[in-house]
Amino acid sequence: MKVAVLIDLDNIKNENSLSRIFVELPNKGELYFKYGFYSNFNDKNIKKILHQYGIVPIMFPSFVDSKSCSDISLTIKAMDLLSNSEVECYAIVSNDSDFISLSSRLKEDNKKTILITDKQTINKEKYNYFDEGIDIYDLLNPNPITDEVLVSNKELSVDIGERNEIITNQTETSEIDSSVTVDNIKYIDFSNESPPIRELLTRIDIAFKNIAIENDYARLSMLVEYLNTLEKKFDPKEYGHTNKRTKDFFEKRLSKYFDIETKNSTTFIKFKAEVKKL
Repeated sequence: MKVAVLIDLDNIKNENSLSRIFVELPNKGELYFKYGFYSNFNDKNIKKILHQYGIVPIMFPSFVDSKSCSDISLTIKAMDLLSNSEVECYAIVSNDSDFISLSSRLKEDNKKTILITDKQTINKEKYNYFDEGIDIYDLLNPNPITDEVLVSNKELSVDIGERNEIITNQTETSEIDSSVTVDNIKYIDFSNESPPIRELLTRIDIAFKNIAIENDYARLSMLVEYLNTLEKKFDPKEYGHTNKRTKDFFEKRLSKYFDIETKNSTTFIKFKAEVKKL
C-alpha cells in the first residue's frame, strides 16, 4: 500500500514526535509522498526537519491566520493527489480537528485515512472519523509506573533530536535512565581494521556527535537512520556480513567496539568505555 504523508508543520514539529512518526508509518505501507505544510518562512528548525526526513515543503505565506493557511494548503494537496490512483492511504499529521471532513471526502474515494497526533490532551474521539488513529504522545511516554520516560516533550532541533526506533524481539536486559546528553562522545582505535570497517566506524563516531545520547547510549535505530542520510543506505552485507540484520551485524562483527542492550524491545548501543582512539 502506498501512503501519502501530509504533515501540518505549523501544528506538529516536535523532533521526537516526527522521528517516531517515521518509525510507525513504514509499517502501514510504502511512503510514496511526504509533504510538509508551513507558513513561517523564518523557522530554521523546520528547514532542518525537511532536509532530515526528505519532506517536500509547501510554504504558504501567512496574511491573516497562519494556521488556516497551512490547513487549506494541506487539504488542497490531498485533493490533488486523488488523481494519482497509486496512492491508497493518506496519513495526516496534525493535532487539529480541521481534517475530519477531509477524511470523509477521501474515504468516499475508497482511500484509507490515518490521523497522527502528539498532544497529551488530544480528544481521541476524533480518531473515529479516520480508519486509524496513532497517538505519538502515548508511544513516546509509556506508563510511568511500568516504564521509564526516555524522551522529553520539548521541541528539539534536528541535530540533537531522536531519529528513529526499531522494534526487536529481544527481551529486556537492562535499565537505561532518562538523562540525555549530546556531547558525551567515546573515542575509538580501529587502525587495525579493514578500510571499509574503518570508514564505517568513523561515520559512527561522527554520528554519535549528532544524535541524542541517553546515559552514553544511542538507539540503534537512530544511528542507522543517521547513517542512511550519509550518501547511501546502510547495508551490513557491504561489510562482509552474511545478512542485512543490523543488530546481528553489531553483535557479531563489531562486538569489540560496542555494548548493546535492550529495554522494552528497543535496542540501545554505545562505544565500550575502554575503547579509545589514539
